[in-house]
Amino acid sequence: MNQSSAIPTFTGTCSNCGAALGGTFCSRCGQEHRHERLRVSHWLHDGLDAAASLDSRVWRTIAALTVRPGRMARDYVEGRRAPFVGPLRYAVATCALWFFAVVLVNDEAETSAIWWIEYGQLINLASVPFMAATYQLPFLASRYNYAETLTFTLYATGHVFLWRAGLAASSVVGVPGNVLLIADNVLYLGYTAWALWQFHAGRVRWRPLRIFGALLGALIFGAALNVALMLLSPPA
Repeated sequence: MNQSSAIPTFTGTCSNCGAALGGTFCSRCGQEHRHERLRVSHWLHDGLDAAASLDSRVWRTIAALTVRPGRMARDYVEGRRAPFVGPLRYAVATCALWFFAVVLVNDEAETSAIWWIEYGQLINLASVPFMAATYQLPFLASRYNYAETLTFTLYATGHVFLWRAGLAASSVVGVPGNVLLIADNVLYLGYTAWALWQFHAGRVRWRPLRIFGALLGALIFGAALNVALMLLSPPA
């Protein structure tokens, strides 16, 4: 067998899908077009590149949601998505981090005493689509549809999950629970109002009043959810 036949040679078509090539990457399937034979160094390069890309996107997403949450969500909705972690992935990851923080800092008997407290993080994640509806209703006249508002809500709520993980961890150093609860509510209301203000910047009239309505709707929904969970809890 001729050894040289195993070495890839230059072609004008993609080796994966057969599409005509117009650059380094295939415009149809996205595969990189390499002319040289596969080597171990390629695996190392690809692994390091993937790790660096994911790491940079994670930190870029966290930084953007901390400094300009509404503008970042607006950028993602309007198509500038490559620099950021996807909204659903971000919300799921930060919810998992919050869950593990609560498990690590609390006694198992305390967290499992009431089922809806034990699974509170998952319930919060599952309620995001309904929370998005409360944010959408006051802004029905805006240019954003429900799916785009859901994107905003996943990002904003995911960032709330991240700081709740930090608040849960801070209880280890003896911060009182009522102080953490007040801090959480203040942060949530202030952060969400700020994020909504940026997300809808220049889009609709009566923006402050609409934001107030969105937050009021979210609080009413949260209170109703808590009442429903308590009613559904089995008797002790």
